[in-house]
This record gives sequence, structure tokens and C-alpha cells, in this order.
Amino acid sequence: MTLCCGGPSKGKYMKRTVRPRWLAILCVVVLGLTGAACSSAKSTNNKAPTTLHTVMSEEADDLNPFTPTLQGKSQILSTIGMPMLYVDSTSKLTSRVLKSWTASPDAKTITLVLKPNIQWSDGKPMTSADLLMSLTDYLDAKVSVNAGRIGPVVGLDALASGKAKTISGLSAPDKSTLVIKLVNPDAAWLPRLALLGAYWPVLPSHLLGNVPRAKIATDPFFKTWPVSSGPYLLSKFVRGQYVEVTRNPKWSAGKAGFEKVIFEILSTDQMTAQLQTGEVQYVYTVDPSDVDRIKRISGVTVASHNGVAPELFGLNNGGSVFKDPRVRQAMLYAIDRAGICKTILAGHCTTPTANLRQIAPSWALPTTGLTDYNYDPAKAKQLLKDANWDPNTKLTFLARTQRSYVDKAVTAAVGQLNAAGMHFSVRNVTTAQLLDSIGKKTGWDAFWVSGADFVVDPNEWGDYLKCAGRYPDGPNTSQYCDPATDKLFEDGLKTTDQAARASLYHQAFTKLNQSPAEVYLYVVDTIVAYNSHLTGVTVSGNLSGGYWDIGQWRWKA
Repeated sequence: MTLCCGGPSKGKYMKRTVRPRWLAILCVVVLGLTGAACSSAKSTNNKAPTTLHTVMSEEADDLNPFTPTLQGKSQILSTIGMPMLYVDSTSKLTSRVLKSWTASPDAKTITLVLKPNIQWSDGKPMTSADLLMSLTDYLDAKVSVNAGRIGPVVGLDALASGKAKTISGLSAPDKSTLVIKLVNPDAAWLPRLALLGAYWPVLPSHLLGNVPRAKIATDPFFKTWPVSSGPYLLSKFVRGQYVEVTRNPKWSAGKAGFEKVIFEILSTDQMTAQLQTGEVQYVYTVDPSDVDRIKRISGVTVASHNGVAPELFGLNNGGSVFKDPRVRQAMLYAIDRAGICKTILAGHCTTPTANLRQIAPSWALPTTGLTDYNYDPAKAKQLLKDANWDPNTKLTFLARTQRSYVDKAVTAAVGQLNAAGMHFSVRNVTTAQLLDSIGKKTGWDAFWVSGADFVVDPNEWGDYLKCAGRYPDGPNTSQYCDPATDKLFEDGLKTTDQAARASLYHQAFTKLNQSPAEVYLYVVDTIVAYNSHLTGVTVSGNLSGGYWDIGQWRWKA
């Protein structure tokens, strides 16, 4: 018996419809029992494929590095471009274009030095002029939505006010060196640059250098990416369906392993079924509840990495609903976060009982004086009563339908909040609609969010809390504001002495433990599954960096 479970042929690139869950499961079960299929995960043993079929963990609205960050977009950008710095799978700063990156002892001067012989796909050399133009554009708040996520550079104010056309604190003394002068000592400047690497690829000044900065973000270049510095070149981008890239023959790190890579947008069930049939060779990320089932598929390897960021409920701290910290504390006690981790995510996660978004480095985390918010619905109700909570209050929760385990986790958590007396109605939105709603600051009370990397430097959490960084002015989507916490994070940047920094962050994290800014549900492991003939795969905890090493992937027949 042969059962064809796949969708349309790969050459047609039709948008796939979501099959009913029972059909996807039937395909897997029948294929597993019969060993017969239209195409199996082990049917290509004798001939290495020239095209790799994989997936985006989230749809990309565009491939523009100046617009809001999205995981799907970052995954494609890391394939067709190379950043100055990025974070590898061990949470260390690294680079494929820089020979060195150093900070002065006073943490006010950064020096970046290019490796020799880095080329663009059109044969032009990469120089410090590319670094200078790229960083100038990324630091300009009128151009880039992420400009505020990195510390201020000397001369940036003059650029912002229109008094200057360049940033005086950026200079290129020779063709391989970029020097950056900072306004304040900033021990976390380089880590933040690396964490933005997935969104900030180096841009070619020989093609974009003459584009007026006021028009750079809308330049046609970002629709087609005609040149690349990464392992692959953009070939096709069909929004809502797929992205196709082809091998870059000029890639400085060597020859990419495939002639072509196709990234598709598939449901969780489609990923599993097509991984078994061989239509897809790499799935990212795997639903935690499907791990045991996928492990039983012959010819498939499952690998994982500890997560680096909680998945959470953002709160509208700019309104009056959550003004009393006891209301936010009640939410933590009302949700059985450990139970959600154990049942819905099959234990492939950890529970941040102290409700800290920052989960490393260990030296920055306090070990005493913290409250563990374990599941206690009676305590949640008492806190709401003490805070004079009106049980008739109607709350709006904005959810992005993504992965099935996320939908289940949101449903469970919202149900438990309702049982405690906090009545949320859930409204599903797209990422664009979510950001638009948050920017308006009204009409919503909570939302679902995930992503980022919180193991590299303790100041990373601060970027999501600063009063001046409330969205749309920065990444603080929860509209949190506490000047005292801001000062602790700011002081933590002024010294490179780790012990002094640790003391300040311990104080900041303890304050945030007692006055929660958001509700951190769990930290999910990053889980991938791929055809066992695929080699070179290194799993990263950072969801945005899922394809940082794709140029090294090979097929072993």
C-alpha cells in the first residue's frame, strides 16, 4: 500500500493549505507502518540532493532590516547576508567578517577590524566604508526601528536634529578599520551589536552609498537583494508562501553545501508529515509535544538546545489596569506554569518561577531575596482582593496564532486567569496588527510574545524596560517604566568590572521580581528535526539565529 501525503509538487510553489490534524497523523502512522511512501526520508541515500527544502519558523512580512524584527525575516537575512557580529550556538560573540572587535578599558571606544579578502557576490571587496554606512543607517532612528536598541554614539544627536549628515563618532581610518566613539561608557555595546546581528547584515556601500538616507529604508534593493555577502543569494520571495535562495559563488567562508535552499511556511502537522515523506529535509522548530513521535521516524535526527528566552505575556503597563503590582503578582500565582511546561510542552522547557526574563549569565543573577511564584490560585485571588480588583473588568488579550503548543499554552493560561477572576477575551492578530495595536497604547491589556536572547549580557533585559524605549520608540512593548530600575541598568554599563556590574544587576532583578513587568510562562527548548543525511547542523538556543551556520550544511550520502 502506498499513500501519498504530500502537497503540490515543489516546482509549483503553490501556497499550501493546512490539512486537518487527523490527516497529518494518519499519513505519519500509515507511512510508519508500511514503510512505503511517495518519497521517504531515506529515499535519497544514493544521490545527494542539490536543493534543500526547509521552513521558516514564522512568516516574513518583508526582508528589510530597517523595519520591525521578525524571526522569519532574521532567518532569511542570516542566509543572504553577514552581520558584523553575531551570537553563536554557545552564546559567544563571533564574526565571519571581522578579524577582531575590541573595547577600550574605559568602555567608550570600540574598534572593529575586517578580515582580509571579504567579497560581495558581485566581486567587489567589503571595506570599512560598508561598515560605516551600515552602522550609520542602523543607528538613525528616522531610518531604523531598532536604532534605540544600542547605546548612543558621539554625534548621533547632531544627525537626529539635522545639524549633521554623518555621525562624528564613526570613523574609518583605513579600508579595514571602523572606530566607534560612545557617548557613555557601555560595557554591553558589543554584545548588543551581536544580538542585533540577525537583523543588521552589512550593507554594500558601492550600491547604496549614494541613496539619500531619507529614502534608504524604501530603496528597491531590499525587495530583491541583488548582491549578498552570505552563503546564498536571494532568488525569489513570495510573501505568505516561500523564499528561495541560490548559492553565492563568492562567499568568503567557502562553498555553500547546496545549489538552492527553499524556505516554506508550513503548519506543525505539515512539517512532520513532509519530514517523513522527504519533501522537507529540515524542520525548525519542532513542537515539543511531537518530539517522541518524530524520534520514531526512521532516517530522522532530532536535536535540541536549551532555550535562551522566555515565552511570555506582555502587559500594558502604561494603563491603569496593572498599576498595582499585586495584580501582576496575582497573575503569576494564578497560572500553573510548571504544569503547562510538563503537559503541553512535554517537559521540553524550564519554568522561570522567579519571573526573571534574564536567564544568564549566572554572575548577574541574584540567588537570594527572590520570591518564587509557584502555582497558588488561592493566593492569586487573595492578592486581587487586597488590590480591590473589580471582577467585572473586561480585558483584551492579543494572540498571534503560530505554533500549536503556543495556542494550547495561551488557552490554558487564559483559562486559569479567568478562574482567578481576571476575565480575558482573546483576539487573534497578525504580527503587523499586534505592533500597530501596541503602538496605539490603548485597546489591549496583554499580548503573546517570544524571542530575543537573554544569556549573553544582563543589560539585554534593560532594553525591554526603559522608559525612553517604550514602543514605538524602542523595544519596550509592555510600556513598563520605573526610573529607579532604569538607573540601575544604566549604572551597570559604566564599568567593565564584573563584580561591580553584578551588584547593580542583582538589585535591578530583585526589584523586577517584586514588581513584575511581564508574565514569563516558560523557556522552551529549541528543537529541530532533519534528515539524518544532513550534516553540519548546529542548534542554537536563539530562535532568530536558526540558520546562522546554514552555509556549512552538507549532504552525506
